[in-house]
Amino acid sequence: FADIAQHLANGDDNAANLDDFPGGADPWLIAKAKSIGATVVTHESLVSADSRRVKIPNVCRDFAVGFIGTFELLRLLKARFILETL
Repeated sequence: FADIAQHLANGDDNAANLDDFPGGADPWLIAKAKSIGATVVTHESLVSADSRRVKIPNVCRDFAVGFIGTFELLRLLKARFILETL
């Protein structure tokens, strides 16, 4: 977690966004995934370097943590949602 927080503090990201990101669960989730070799599942997408927004996939990429989109995970799992009438 400390490495992620330091990385964000040294970056060019929007200061207002930096106030929110480290105080939430996102950096802890990424740090835990890194420590156990897990993949993070998120609705967020990568943003360009000039975006100045902190997004989970960008931080995952910076720390070599795997990430996958929610819908991509559902496709991989071949999840099916069935509406039943009672």
